[in-house]
Amino acid sequence: MFLKGEISHFDALSLFFSRIHADEEEVLSMAQRMQLDPGIRKAIAQLRASGWEVAIASAGCRWYIEYLLEDLLGCVTLHANPGLL
Repeated sequence: MFLKGEISHFDALSLFFSRIHADEEEVLSMAQRMQLDPGIRKAIAQLRASGWEVAIASAGCRWYIEYLLEDLLGCVTLHANPGLL
């Protein structure tokens, strides 16, 4: 539906997350398996050492991105979809 332009990105995410039938532990386990690029920490450190501010922009949902970036949130600015609360 999304690829055909029948629903928006936000509607697709809402549909996706409404169909998760797992407890929080299972969902967090899935998020852990997503894994960040192995070089992200080094790249962010190098950019910041060179005086750059680092921002991450994602159309993904904030909750799992914050989960994956937990130890980096103090040194990057995150812009992401707040999702449904």
